[in-house]
Amino acid sequence: MVIDLGTDWEPREPESPPRGPARRRPRSTAVLLVCLLLVSTLAGAAPTASAWRLATSIPMAPADGYLLSTGRLFVTRQGTANHTRIEAYSLPDGRRLWQTALSVRADLIPNPTPPGVVLAQLGTASDTDRLAALDAATGRVLWQLAGAAPLDPSPPGAARVLLSVGLAAGTSELRLVDARTGATVWARTLTAGTVATVVGAGRLALRSLGGTAEVIDERTGATLVTGRLDTDPASTGVPLPVGFTTGLYAIDGQLLATYTSRGATRVTAYDLSTLDRRWHLDVDDLVLSLSPCGALLCVIGERGTTAVDPARGAIRWTAPHWTMVGTQPGALVAKDLPEVRDRFALLDPATGRTQLDLRDWDPIQPTAPDESMVLTTNRRGPPGLWIGALRSDGTGVQPEAFLPDAIADGCATDRPGAEGVAGGADPPGNPARPRSTVYLACITYDGPVDVWVDRRSPQ
Repeated sequence: MVIDLGTDWEPREPESPPRGPARRRPRSTAVLLVCLLLVSTLAGAAPTASAWRLATSIPMAPADGYLLSTGRLFVTRQGTANHTRIEAYSLPDGRRLWQTALSVRADLIPNPTPPGVVLAQLGTASDTDRLAALDAATGRVLWQLAGAAPLDPSPPGAARVLLSVGLAAGTSELRLVDARTGATVWARTLTAGTVATVVGAGRLALRSLGGTAEVIDERTGATLVTGRLDTDPASTGVPLPVGFTTGLYAIDGQLLATYTSRGATRVTAYDLSTLDRRWHLDVDDLVLSLSPCGALLCVIGERGTTAVDPARGAIRWTAPHWTMVGTQPGALVAKDLPEVRDRFALLDPATGRTQLDLRDWDPIQPTAPDESMVLTTNRRGPPGLWIGALRSDGTGVQPEAFLPDAIADGCATDRPGAEGVAGGADPPGNPARPRSTVYLACITYDGPVDVWVDRRSPQ
């Protein structure tokens, strides 16, 4: 494995507009030779060309932020008096498409978002936050709504956005709006403490503190089924204990409710079509979330993960100290608790046993079930960031590039169009699946955000 020594290593020209690959400050021959030797040693194979090509470099100030989404790079530039300028750049050429000046602080909301729309949260220290929709082609503000936030990421191709809008006295409103106009399609007022969850197939589930539940049609807001969730002490008239928390999830056709108090949690599964109870499980842990784990259901707590049979609630395995953060083909991506080792590993979904200890490699999150992970490490060799990928046989990580200027924890990936391919980008071990373009953006020590493109992406 070697480093591509094209124009990437020449002095940078920050004053000129970004037009293709940016220039770099020079590096000494000795440092470059060390990098080449280390890449070859880490890879455990004969050196090959770098798998990543620098596409463009966009100047950024320390207070600026970026969002890599839908094949574009969006940069938010924070000015004085909370003023913000949002800029959009096309990829891979780095051509600026538009810029929009706003008189308030603005933070872009990550994808997926409705086609043709970019969502941003606006606000000042003395003002209620507002949700704004910008035209993705021009940057023009299409509409704004005070106290609103997207309830759930929009599915690919969706022309509407489901919002939670804060009202007085702790109540809120569930509102479906047209993504381009902001016009209300339907709205429903929710009592304080009511939890709303998108359950898929055009349905939503609502759960109140009193234990009542509804499944509603997302397109119309009409109620499809009602019931009562018996995990809430409030449903029996018992006062809520200290530390009482609830959660609501929809996984594999079931509605799953959690009730946590005094460090223990009860998980109860209900049939989505009838809200009849199927099973319940008591876990001696403070459950943080529920997540599918291959054919099982992972109950993720403060002290580790418990995998259960989703049909009966029977425990299949436990993984103390491991927290699930994603999946890969045939494996679960897990992170050790910080007080243990603070490292990642791949676990067997059927047994919870460690398949591969990733050691000092960290996956760029979030990871997707059928998209090959991009991994990074800055804990070996000279200063800089190594980029790696899982070997096709699953025995380790293959270093693919070295980015001498990149900052750890400042990287993101984007696969535009992957949502249109069954299963997303091609995972290791399935070369027949079409590959989508893969972009990698990383903040650098000397200011700009560099955008790299996988050389194996379609041209």
